[in-house]
Amino acid sequence: MLNDKKYKLEDITKRKDTWYIEFKDYTAGLSLPASLSVWQSGYKNNCAPGHVSGPATYDHYIIHYIIDGGGTYSTGSKTYHISQGDAFLILPYQTVRYQADFSAPWKYYWVGFNGTDVSRLLGLCGFTDDNLVIHYDDDGNLIQNMSSIVKLSLTGPALECALTGHLYQIFSLLISVNQIRLNTTNADYYYNTIKYIQSNYDNPDLSVTEIASYIGINRSHLYRIFSQISHQSIKEFILDFRLKKAASLLKYSTAGIGDIAHSCGFSDQSYFSSMFKKFYHITPRQYRNNPPSN
Repeated sequence: MLNDKKYKLEDITKRKDTWYIEFKDYTAGLSLPASLSVWQSGYKNNCAPGHVSGPATYDHYIIHYIIDGGGTYSTGSKTYHISQGDAFLILPYQTVRYQADFSAPWKYYWVGFNGTDVSRLLGLCGFTDDNLVIHYDDDGNLIQNMSSIVKLSLTGPALECALTGHLYQIFSLLISVNQIRLNTTNADYYYNTIKYIQSNYDNPDLSVTEIASYIGINRSHLYRIFSQISHQSIKEFILDFRLKKAASLLKYSTAGIGDIAHSCGFSDQSYFSSMFKKFYHITPRQYRNNPPSN
């Protein structure tokens, strides 16, 4: 069990390659903010029996994928027993500790990342706050993509695009396995909900009740299905979707801020401005005058 002591954030820039670890720090070249960006990656091919990492705290997400051996992963009061084929998730600002098995110490790849789309992608993989370990029987594809992230020799935008592409491939593989585990009917309800929101987000009266009625299931049942799969509520998804649409219009159109708010389903401009600032940490006008580069 980890105690409540506060540990300072790990400074990944101080990590170095050794004879048994390959490590890459990509944070210096990131064009933040982004929907998904690789922050770091590495490969540990030899670990001493019983070797302990942590307690440590990070400011981004990290997935470790075990290719051989095993160990334990602890966060809060929960301890997971990890073995080959398992992937464990480290959440930002949570103190963690992981230890290699004494008889069969693990070998693993890891990738650290962040972005506005991360929560949705992790939910689709099957990760939740109560379940930080999933299993994937690798057929070579997952390891190939994780290895590529470590070994890329590109620079600048080309490197960033390649890194993000490989990370999306990793998510695609993990999500595909989780979809098989999910009830097919529930998955259909989830994707039909997203399609309906994408077609009707401009309606300020759009509600969970309306969506459930259109799809043909109970409102509470739909709410549970969506939260289970996406790791966020339908209302949160609608708000996020509207704000991202509004940000795009602010950046690429000359329409007035009030018109943009209305076209994205906000009947009250002051509420739109308040939510926009909460999401992007600047006002809509500031965003328009100085939009991010990506």
